[in-house]
Amino acid sequence: MTQDMIQEHDEPILKHLTDITTTIEVDPHGFTIYFHFSPNEYFTNTILKKQYFLEIKPDQEDPFSFDGPSVVRAVGDTIHWNEGKNITKKVVKKKLKKGSNAGKFVTKTVLFRMYKILQLERI
Repeated sequence: MTQDMIQEHDEPILKHLTDITTTIEVDPHGFTIYFHFSPNEYFTNTILKKQYFLEIKPDQEDPFSFDGPSVVRAVGDTIHWNEGKNITKKVVKKKLKKGSNAGKFVTKTVLFRMYKILQLERI
């Protein structure tokens, strides 16, 4: 699954990934994934954290269909991108009129967008 999320433009940043650690929380149920990075030109964070909250209870109407815990919410850190290094955005230049050098930002699909979604309800 993660392999499908990683794009070619993620790879230079992932070269700075030094470790991945996890913790398990009991109350509330969940887990946190910590991505540890060496200093790099892309962002100032040395650790990016993504916390997942779980629901561990069977459906009251169909308790025998319980498939195990489900993620009900996820919270990610804010990435502090260095100027011009935010790989989740790219500038698309489009000439509007003679002499105009206007451009707009468009969002790219990248692994690091998962931190932009600060709260994800019911996966």
